[in-house]
Amino acid sequence: MSKTKKKKLKKHYINSVVEASDPTERRINFKEYTNNDLIKACANCSMCRDECPTYVVREAESFFAGGRMRILRTIVERGFPVTDDFVEAMYLCTTCKQCEDICPIDLKYVDLIEDLRAELVKEGIGPYGNLIGFSKSICLNNNPYGEPPSKRADWVEEGVNVLEKGPYAYFVGCTSSYRTQSAAVSTGRILTKILGGIVLLGPEEVCCGSPIIRTGQIDFQLEIEEGKFVPFTVEEYITRNIENMITRDIEEVIFSCSGCYKTSTDDWPKYFAHEIPFKRTHISQFLARLVNEGKIQFKPLNKKVTYHDPCHLGRHRKVYDDPRTVLNAIPELEFIEMRKNRNRSRCCGAGGGVKAGFAADALSIATVRVQEAIDSGADILATSCVFCKFNFLDAKKEMGADIEILNIEDIIVDLL
Repeated sequence: MSKTKKKKLKKHYINSVVEASDPTERRINFKEYTNNDLIKACANCSMCRDECPTYVVREAESFFAGGRMRILRTIVERGFPVTDDFVEAMYLCTTCKQCEDICPIDLKYVDLIEDLRAELVKEGIGPYGNLIGFSKSICLNNNPYGEPPSKRADWVEEGVNVLEKGPYAYFVGCTSSYRTQSAAVSTGRILTKILGGIVLLGPEEVCCGSPIIRTGQIDFQLEIEEGKFVPFTVEEYITRNIENMITRDIEEVIFSCSGCYKTSTDDWPKYFAHEIPFKRTHISQFLARLVNEGKIQFKPLNKKVTYHDPCHLGRHRKVYDDPRTVLNAIPELEFIEMRKNRNRSRCCGAGGGVKAGFAADALSIATVRVQEAIDSGADILATSCVFCKFNFLDAKKEMGADIEILNIEDIIVDLL
């Protein structure tokens, strides 16, 4: 029996947004602002500037953490209007945590930016541009891509044994289900080879909540069509996923998307009313566990491989060793580190709603990382996130590059 626990309530860094005397001006009310110390804490050292992926491509003070903090402090303390440029600056952030990693005072910037976005959405000022499409599509289709729920498991093919119930489940995620389906096939085949079969939620699987949490669309009145508003909460979708898993006697859920995995570990417990009764594991952790226990071995692969640390798996969840354990267990594979790796790894550019809201910026950021992989001399750029892979494939096409872009499961599926 699950124990009921008290929900963790998020602190709101921005108290409210109110209309100024000029109706075209929107202002943040600072009177009841209770967490102003977080904004004031920024040392204005700008150490985060050159590490910020959006600053690298925009080269403007409003597009790195320290610059955003200075703008935000000015607005809330002096009552300056909230402009469209301000909203753009707050949303052109991949939430990669590179700034937090280098910050000398350990400022929790990503928590602040996500909370600010939620306040902007509540007041009808956010999200930026077309990002409202996330919540509309999830409300109508259970995924942000506008795809039919009935086709969520269409990727399943020969070699993937789907079970109705059992101890192990594969949470596929929206991107693998509808866009990078080869990663879903590879993961499904690997888990079938190792476990004999895997539980899938299929059409009952809904978005994990990551895109709407990252963009602040967590609890608000959604205009689903002109003049028609419906309550929209991320809690509903998280609860549906968890309860569907509980009915299938699942003990461990395996993820191939780092964004889904990070959301399941960091965010699901905040929005689910009970203790979550099953373990959540990334596929790289699952495979590394079996490698370390001597339970799996791989066939040789004579390739040079470099590895990109996804932000959600690396800086957010501190999983750095497991993917490397798997790659280094492959005979004849030559593993090469890029110049920036582990906690200093460059962001792929897709996260935090940036690929959907700022496609050109996401592509520019990705080309920087793909070029770094090419410069390493690797034949293959491997990663552990289907969304990183998705963005890198777009960058590869744009660059006309020859390097292969693969998830780790794509590499090992035929080596077992």
